[in-house]
Amino acid sequence: MCELVDRGEPDGGKAMKSCPEHLLDEIEADPKPWVVSRNRENYDRFLNLLLDLSYPNVHPTQIRGWRRRAHETWALQDSLISENCTGGAENGEIISAIGALPISQRILYVHSGAMRHTLKAAAALFAATHRTFDVMEQFPALEYWMGQYKYRSRFVTSWQRPTSFSIPDQIEIEEVGVYPLRLGSSATRECLQLAPATERDLESLSDTHKRFAAMLLDTPQVFAHLYTLQAYSVLRKGDSQVAVALVGESPDEFTAFNVFNSVFVIPLKEADLEPSSVDALRSCEQLKGKVLRVLTHGRASTYQWHMADCQLVPTFIVLTPRSQLNLFRRSLKDAFLPLLDKYPDVELARLLGEVDKESGAVSGGSR
Repeated sequence: MCELVDRGEPDGGKAMKSCPEHLLDEIEADPKPWVVSRNRENYDRFLNLLLDLSYPNVHPTQIRGWRRRAHETWALQDSLISENCTGGAENGEIISAIGALPISQRILYVHSGAMRHTLKAAAALFAATHRTFDVMEQFPALEYWMGQYKYRSRFVTSWQRPTSFSIPDQIEIEEVGVYPLRLGSSATRECLQLAPATERDLESLSDTHKRFAAMLLDTPQVFAHLYTLQAYSVLRKGDSQVAVALVGESPDEFTAFNVFNSVFVIPLKEADLEPSSVDALRSCEQLKGKVLRVLTHGRASTYQWHMADCQLVPTFIVLTPRSQLNLFRRSLKDAFLPLLDKYPDVELARLLGEVDKESGAVSGGSR
């Protein structure tokens, strides 16, 4: 399976490419044989993967409704965008998956990545991630590939933040996800209200946040009847501005964590929001029950954030420009190599042979 490749060695010789490198190169050259597309016949198998990995965490009494909503929403998505979600299959089960949807006219949002801890699942996730580039090609106006990552997820945090080099012209944004654990008013004395945002309100944001907000507000035409995003100014009593809130509305289960149906809360350029203000926002009638994605001016420490009945998740967003996707592919490969390095070369060779055989049987020949 491993092969000699010309890497410009000083002596003019060739270096041995590792077996994991060879496998990833084969997948990158032709990812299609490694994945299946989500469709009505396998919706439940994709849902089983998310359910088994508690992604998201669905209460047993709500599973039937969750499945029904997902079927309805996915059917709408798949009727509008072909192959927007793919994954790996083994023994009749979906073992890894990832999706990609335009969250604006200019941004492709890549979401709901999930993977079982097996060799084939990792290889298939690498392939499925490369299929998101095909989704991007369906929409020439898309300028950025956007990922959103929890800090504690060490594997995926290196996808767009490589350790050995940098990707130029990326937009990076820090945030804290505020997930309500139950409905109800927060215990706060501060009173906040929402009013439609003006251009002047948006000018109060930092350059990076203002640019991000402008792109998000340019909502995707493909979802014109399914998704809206409205900008509001967050005001204290007396009309002093605290922040800008971008309130999304979409069908449930648009993504695993309903990002299209959440609220981006963006602070003014001078300072981050105080935890008390974030807590007060949860009491606003328009925002009750919604996930707040609170943008910050740097990585936020949530140790001093005291909010009842919610979970705080520090995350970050990275937008890679289309012009830098080649470097992103390199970064993605670097992130997956340590996963494959855990497996013996004989297992890697066997897997590649099995997929070659399966794809050859389907096409009537070898790849």
